[in-house]
Amino acid sequence: MNIIIVSAGIIASRIAAMLIKQGHDVTIIDQSEAALDNISLRLDVRTIQGSGIDPKVLAEAGVENANIVVAATKNDERNVITCFISKELGAKRTVARIQNPEYPGFFLAPSKSPTAPRRVVRPKKIGVDLLINPEYMAAEHILNTLSSLFVTPVETLADDLIQIAEFAVEKEDITGIPIQNMNFPNPGMVVVITRGTEVLIPGNEDALQLGDHIYVISARKNMDKIGEMFSQSKKPARNIIIAGGGSIGLHVASGLEKMGARVKIIEPNKDRCTELAKKLTKTLVIHSEATSEEYLREEGVQSCDAFVAAIERDELNILISLLAKKLGTRRSLAVVNSQEYISLAETVGVDIAISPLLLANDAFARFVRQPRVRSIASLAGGAAEAVELPIESETPVLGKSLDKIKLPKNVIAGAIVRSGKVIIPQADESIQDGDRIILVGLQSNMSAAEKLFEHK
Repeated sequence: MNIIIVSAGIIASRIAAMLIKQGHDVTIIDQSEAALDNISLRLDVRTIQGSGIDPKVLAEAGVENANIVVAATKNDERNVITCFISKELGAKRTVARIQNPEYPGFFLAPSKSPTAPRRVVRPKKIGVDLLINPEYMAAEHILNTLSSLFVTPVETLADDLIQIAEFAVEKEDITGIPIQNMNFPNPGMVVVITRGTEVLIPGNEDALQLGDHIYVISARKNMDKIGEMFSQSKKPARNIIIAGGGSIGLHVASGLEKMGARVKIIEPNKDRCTELAKKLTKTLVIHSEATSEEYLREEGVQSCDAFVAAIERDELNILISLLAKKLGTRRSLAVVNSQEYISLAETVGVDIAISPLLLANDAFARFVRQPRVRSIASLAGGAAEAVELPIESETPVLGKSLDKIKLPKNVIAGAIVRSGKVIIPQADESIQDGDRIILVGLQSNMSAAEKLFEHK
């Protein structure tokens, strides 16, 4: 496919790298010559200097033949306008990055008077096929994690019927047993193991070790019971401290207020504190830095249920999350954009590293791979992924049992959804029309696995 990306920033670079690996032709537009030079050194892309809202620049990029245009600048309005112009000039599909966490998914057109009805304008009506809000997705991910019983992240697939949850192996009686001999209280499967910096797709003879982090797939309703096999459960977080009052911190605090939790936000910018205090009615907003051990003690981090580091710098988020963990917080969460830092953060002791970039990448990857892929979840810091594939009458594997389908190395079938029910399949399970199958494997091998399920 021919894909145009308007921006040479971090999100755009990550999306471009993924697309190039998949064999797509990528053109990047940016107003900064230095940013374009930098991305050209790392990626095999065509670059054009200019504005994404300039029709001449878009025409030079070949917008009339573009399969997808991605507008990923830091300006929401420019991104929407870029998509609108691109559609008018012939682009087939468009994606806009939106940063405002308060954006509800539609626009309300101005009315003639305060009491007159306002017209609802959906994104597609103004030329936007997909809106991606990385900060909003990260905040929602944090809220889901804080409401769970375990100090690990959870991914959902198949319209929330299936969960893939990460657990730390803390119980010795579950170690040393071949995975095929493990007795799950409810149907489930270990699909990924991270051991230090190593990421493994386990076979039946592999066994767990203390300190491993594992990803388990199961029906959503069964996951809490399964988690008790590996880790000590905890109560959902009710007393939370957030470092950073940006868009992520604001949305997390707002969601926690609705859940009835006690929340503090520590924010160094005085004007931003004033804004937060106006928007958050039950949250205590504190004007200060969150980098001092003495100050964090004074604010009670040692007795809080969770500490969320959501400031602008990855390194600082990791450091203060570790400090909070050292002081005694039950859960430490750090917002980390750099993929290289995600595994580092969890290796050195941060409970959960949340990446807005990875979440945005998942949403875009699903969009590019539709209709073949229904949903995607990144696992192990992006080294592995789970994909949901629909099975239809044209699917070549229809009627075959899993043991007859030659999946690539390091890819396994983790679950099947059939008539609304979740099946953790055995090797002799046959693929039926209407199934949705969840494949899990190393990210580098998933493209070859998906081709086995492509319609002929």
